[in-house]
Amino acid sequence: MGFQSVTGKLGNMRKIVDWTVCPVNTGEGIMVIQSSRRIAKIDTKTGKAVLSKSANYPIYMMLNEFMGAKECDCPQDIIDQLNDLETSTGPVRIV
Repeated sequence: MGFQSVTGKLGNMRKIVDWTVCPVNTGEGIMVIQSSRRIAKIDTKTGKAVLSKSANYPIYMMLNEFMGAKECDCPQDIIDQLNDLETSTGPVRIV
């Protein structure tokens, strides 16, 4: 099985991008997605996301507020894609 991905834009992004779903232990309903320039942590239960600022190599640490990350609302289509992904493949988690 290859990488799982979703498509969409968050926060103040201008263009729709492909996001890779990262398998991390973040808790129930929390998903981390990463594009070529940003990383985001999404709570699929509340619809809130934390989005990093744009950078060449986005890493998990950039989700901290002191690194410029901002909270935003996550579009319902991204949440639906993430929920469909978990339904079809099972939880995206590290064992």
